[in-house]
Amino acid sequence: MNETKTNIVFNAGPLHNQSAGIHVWTMEILKVLHDLKLQGQMPEHLHWILFTEKPTDDYPLFEVKTIPVYRYIPGFTSLRLIVLFPIFAMLKKANWFIEPAHFGPFNLPRRIQRITVIHDLTPILFPQWHQGFSSFA
Repeated sequence: MNETKTNIVFNAGPLHNQSAGIHVWTMEILKVLHDLKLQGQMPEHLHWILFTEKPTDDYPLFEVKTIPVYRYIPGFTSLRLIVLFPIFAMLKKANWFIEPAHFGPFNLPRRIQRITVIHDLTPILFPQWHQGFSSFA
C-alpha cells in the first residue's frame, strides 16, 4: 500500500530549556515513539521532525531541525514561536504540530493540525504558587 507521508513536527524544546516535569514528559514520550519506530510498530508513512534548540543524536530515526535560541536578543524567543516555527513547519510540509509546553506556536496555517499538551493545571488551580505572569498565561 502506498500511503502519503504524514509529517509530524514535534517541538522538542523542553529537552533543552526545561528541567522539570515537561522535560521528563517530552524525553519519555519521544523515547517511546522512537522505540516504536525502531521496532517497526509505527506506520511507515509517519515522518517525525523534531524542532530542537540544540543538536541531538538521541533520536536517529527522526529528522532533527535545530532552531537555536538567542536569549541575548530581546524578544527572540517570542519571534521563534510566532514567526520561525510556522515558517519551518510550512517548509517541512507539516501535517501536524505537537506542542508539549502549551505555549505556541502561533500563526500556523489552518491546514496544519495542532496538538497541544496541557501537562500542568496548577497555575489555574493554585495560582498562589506561581509567578503572576505564569498563572495568567
